[in-house]
Amino acid sequence: MKDNWDKSLKKISLYATYIIAPLCIVALLLYGWKASLSLVLGGFFAIVNFRGVIWGVQNIVELDKGKSKMMFMTFFRLMVLFSILLILLIFDVIHIPAIALGLTIVFILILLEGLTRARQIKDEE
Repeated sequence: MKDNWDKSLKKISLYATYIIAPLCIVALLLYGWKASLSLVLGGFFAIVNFRGVIWGVQNIVELDKGKSKMMFMTFFRLMVLFSILLILLIFDVIHIPAIALGLTIVFILILLEGLTRARQIKDEE
């Protein structure tokens, strides 16, 4: 199986949209706009972070000195994410449980896609 994570990223993004969109409507009706926005932001941040991980791993494979570059980019990516979340929290824009739920949904989808790919690779051998 060809290691094409872009296809998997699109699949994960599509499934995340199918799961998070109805939850956003329910959250909007029950908890208000902060919870709904936080679900979307949590899913978005998780997908963007996963895209950064894919990019970093691809660069490590291609470059000999990629280890230090990946460590820097990982630290930088996490600091940017933390800073954005902190700013949104200070201005009371996000709902913490809802953003955690959005992050968790995408994380579970990433795990499921990884398991599916691992089974496909095992079956090819």
